[in-house]
Amino acid sequence: MSSRRTLIIPGDKSISHRALLFNALTKGTAQIDNLLMGEDVQSTIECLRKLGIKIHMEGTKCVLVGGKGTFRQPIGELHCGNSGTTMRLLLGLLAPHPIRAILAGDESLSKRPMKRVTQYLEPLGVDYEASRDLPPICQTGCASIDYFEAELHIASAQMKSALLLTGLQSKGCIVRGGQNSRDHTERMLRGMGATVVQDANGDVLIEAGELSATDIVVPNDISSAAFFMVAGLLLPDSVIELPNIGVNPTRNGIVRSLQLMGANIQVVNHRDVGGEPTGDLIVQTSLLKGIDVLTEWIPTMIDEIPILALAASQAIGRTVIRGAADLRKKESDRIQAIVCSFRDMGLEVEEYDDGIAVEGPQPIRGGFVRCFGDHRIVMTAAIAGLISSTDVTIDSITSVDTSFPSFWSLLNSLSVEETESFATQSSTDK
Repeated sequence: MSSRRTLIIPGDKSISHRALLFNALTKGTAQIDNLLMGEDVQSTIECLRKLGIKIHMEGTKCVLVGGKGTFRQPIGELHCGNSGTTMRLLLGLLAPHPIRAILAGDESLSKRPMKRVTQYLEPLGVDYEASRDLPPICQTGCASIDYFEAELHIASAQMKSALLLTGLQSKGCIVRGGQNSRDHTERMLRGMGATVVQDANGDVLIEAGELSATDIVVPNDISSAAFFMVAGLLLPDSVIELPNIGVNPTRNGIVRSLQLMGANIQVVNHRDVGGEPTGDLIVQTSLLKGIDVLTEWIPTMIDEIPILALAASQAIGRTVIRGAADLRKKESDRIQAIVCSFRDMGLEVEEYDDGIAVEGPQPIRGGFVRCFGDHRIVMTAAIAGLISSTDVTIDSITSVDTSFPSFWSLLNSLSVEETESFATQSSTDK
């Protein structure tokens, strides 16, 4: 007899950041429902407050954002915590404003490259003191920025979004080279009144203009849902329902890849929520097979590679994941982190400069697992523990709060017996 469970995943992190930042540009008040209240989004809220934006909490998952159409000179640093999205989008958001801002982050964020944004803004007249790459970044904006064109060297939604925000507030721009990267920015800006045109090559044109304050309901996060998709596939006699998941085509590569591996994942009740494709996922225990993951799908599931690799370790045959070099510039060197954490659990994995290969199925033996302070590696190890022959002990679990504060309670809801080893933090967290 199958075990059927419904799990409510928190709001989408990418969309939560954008709903706050974009409504801060307006001259009105908007209500944002189902906002993710993880530490990364809290960093965005605190940065906007320092810039003079009023944000009022309405319950646990709803906020009111009062935009002013401009920003005040912040006192002290804009601390972005662990959030690369916060920092990179703020660089573009503030570029057309003649204010001096110091954008700082935690130890992990301070190792992540910001030149991928600043190299495009500096030629437009934006000024930088000292480092233009590693945080802290001291930026002084330029009140007059002409129309510009930019060619991205990485298909990055963060880079693309930062530049579109600059173009919107100046004289417009075209951003090229972002094909297959997330299009939440384009969808939301269009819904808020901006003129945004995307061609077949993925090049995006935005015209100068003002945004209208817009109420937004955030769909649930497919990147967070991915961990429980894989749990549902690997646990015996399991059916897991995941309602209200954002299934934007620029984000659903994890679903398509798992289905190609033979996963029984149904997407039902398709609907549009505030311009975002949304559906309910039903996941059932499945026998998986190894595949060569399509390189063009990588940008649509870049954050889900660790949990996809775990699924691959239990599939029959070899799975190859290439074209994911950008993983080395995440919260950790995520390719190396996957390899090390998997080997800690007794899994053999082959490392490439731009990805990994895994032969399956392999038994998971458990043990002490190094996760490098990376929330997605921690959650992957925790899901691995559900099917491990012995307990998995994770070195530190606090990083999960950046994106998925309810992860542990949802994990425990699957089965107390299966997950009790994850309820206790290691000594490094105490």
